Amino acid sequence: MGANSIDETMFESIATGEDPEAIRSFLESLPPEREHGWELHLTKLIETAPDCRTTLRSILNDEASPESVRFGAFFACCIYHRRQGNVTQFGMLLREYSEFDDHPLFPHLQGLHQSQLSSPGSGQRAIEFAREAAQRVGAHPGVRHSLAIAIVEHLEQETPASSQALLEEAHENVTTAIERIEYPRYFDTLGRILTHQGKYDDARANIHKAIDLEDEAKEDYAIRIGMYRSHEFRVILEEHAADISNEQQTIRNQQRELDEKVSGAVAQLEHASEQSEERMREIQTQTLQFMAFFATMLAVIVSSITVTTRFPVPDAAALILVLTGGLLAAFGGFTIVLPIDRVRTKAAALFGMGTLIAGAGIGVILTL
Repeated sequence: MGANSIDETMFESIATGEDPEAIRSFLESLPPEREHGWELHLTKLIETAPDCRTTLRSILNDEASPESVRFGAFFACCIYHRRQGNVTQFGMLLREYSEFDDHPLFPHLQGLHQSQLSSPGSGQRAIEFAREAAQRVGAHPGVRHSLAIAIVEHLEQETPASSQALLEEAHENVTTAIERIEYPRYFDTLGRILTHQGKYDDARANIHKAIDLEDEAKEDYAIRIGMYRSHEFRVILEEHAADISNEQQTIRNQQRELDEKVSGAVAQLEHASEQSEERMREIQTQTLQFMAFFATMLAVIVSSITVTTRFPVPDAAALILVLTGGLLAAFGGFTIVLPIDRVRTKAAALFGMGTLIAGAGIGVILTL
């Protein structure tokens, strides 16, 4: 029979969970396992008749029942324990009835169980199981959504380095689910994904749509709305954190620019200081040279006047040559300690010139 064969009358007949035949008939009337309606009807069975677990376990353990009926009972029991948060019993069921592992939706249940463990590595395992289920059933909305939400919860808990690629995978899968059926939880998951992608306005819009679509008649309505509001609050926190991060980045950029300007100014000051010191050394050198030159000229003039007044002209001229040459030679020796260009060449030239002039004067004296 198809999905449309299960109506509200049948759900009302099994509401007490005390009629095994009604529940068995319900399981036999389910659409094919690969259709989304199969999972939806079993979920509604648990919502409508939560006390039918005993009957479901008896059907599950009845080897004479068709395997499709037994697997439906098994799936409904797993859904019950998942909704109740009975993680240990959920895991025990999966291990006890691993004979169903070839069913398309068995890895779907394994992924749902791993997502509840919150232990190291469970998030990655939940994603891997959900991917396997998606490969088995194709565009099944429930499976696609489970893969998307496994990725989101994994990112929120562990934040792996490849988050961008995972977010794109989650976005693609939840979008595929929404294209098949507009279920409130799907829009909430899409909102969580968009939050991680920094699209805060779109995230809020999808979470609000999930709130609008939620059925007020469901017993867990308040819980679901509370969950959606918590996700909306996270959008606000993430948006404020992003604003603060942007402001901090702006401050860091401004600080970097200021540091670069200060470094440039310091470099310019250091360069100017070096140039000033070099200029001061040049001025000092020139001053020393002028002082030495004028001192030499003064000595020559004074000595010349003294010699001229005491000796005959020939002797005075010879003595003046000797004196001038000696002073030039001495000035050449002094020049070698000055910090000037080509100092050795200039000092040697002055010393040589002074020696020649002094030698000429001595020569004149010897001839007289």
